[in-house]
Amino acid sequence: MNWSLELQLFYGFAVAASLLGFYILWLIQTRVKCKVEYHKRQVHECTIAYYESVLGRVSIKEQQVMIQEMIDKGSDKIEKLHKDTSGLAFTLLDAFVKDKKNTSKIKETHDKISKGVFNVLRNSNSKIGDITDSLLKLDKTKKEEQEKDES
Repeated sequence: MNWSLELQLFYGFAVAASLLGFYILWLIQTRVKCKVEYHKRQVHECTIAYYESVLGRVSIKEQQVMIQEMIDKGSDKIEKLHKDTSGLAFTLLDAFVKDKKNTSKIKETHDKISKGVFNVLRNSNSKIGDITDSLLKLDKTKKEEQEKDES
């Protein structure tokens, strides 16, 4: 056997595999970067809409509703980006790991935890909105009472 030829073939395959690996990493980075830029643009558009509404003399209640919606939409976008990114990572993990049972358990655990985190964010936003509503109603009631007392 010609060991020199086998060694050259081995090095050739190693170089090809390395180049393929670098290409796959580049594709992943490009895909994630495009998705991040897309979601950044959408969050930026929501922020601009909010500031335009403030300049348009929107009431505090309307501002509160808009901020609450922005947080909900922003968290939805971030959750979608997170799912896409983690889905890609788990797809690659499945491709390179032989034990599919453990990777599926890891993915399920990850999905449950991330879903829980985003649900906590949404619930907190909702509760803060409820508190803000009650404070705005209380402030309105106090102002009405003050106006009656002054009359």
